[in-house]
Amino acid sequence: MVCTANQCRSPMAEVLLRHRFTERGIDGAICSAGFLADGIPAVPNAVEAMKGRGLDISRHLSRVVRADMIDNADVTIATTQHHVSDLVALAPQSAPKIFQLRELVACAEAAGHRDPVHTVHDWIAVVHDTRTLGVAGEPRRDIADPVGGSLIRFQQTGAELDDFLTCFADLVNGNQQPVQTIAR
Repeated sequence: MVCTANQCRSPMAEVLLRHRFTERGIDGAICSAGFLADGIPAVPNAVEAMKGRGLDISRHLSRVVRADMIDNADVTIATTQHHVSDLVALAPQSAPKIFQLRELVACAEAAGHRDPVHTVHDWIAVVHDTRTLGVAGEPRRDIADPVGGSLIRFQQTGAELDDFLTCFADLVNGNQQPVQTIAR
């Protein structure tokens, strides 16, 4: 999970996706990073927004994203299309597995649920092939940065992230139950 500073959106997304994976019994390492500085705590409103969901990011410290992190991941999920461009510039060989969150969910829905016999890595390659849908590169698909906003704005961002990450977790899980499509 990647955002600008790794102090609000990406740590919220990290803990939310980890929670959704745990609920579904999906084994996976989930981490977050950003582009600015190492060692900065999550902003207080992000901590409070997640606390309201029963999740704890109070010990989170920011990390700067590195090319090896991207290269070693099955998928790198960014909050904005601008971040996707920056990540591709940092690790061009990993471009097929770098997605903006909403783009990822749209493409994953088009690809269909992961067959449990396939690895996440292999399924993400199939998801990448659906990018012909034209959902990439649309700024309106970005997850807005709540930094400087009220607790309510952070809660709204947390809810938006959770909606998309829940859908993604269902698709990764290989759950053949219908997935609630997120309004685009």
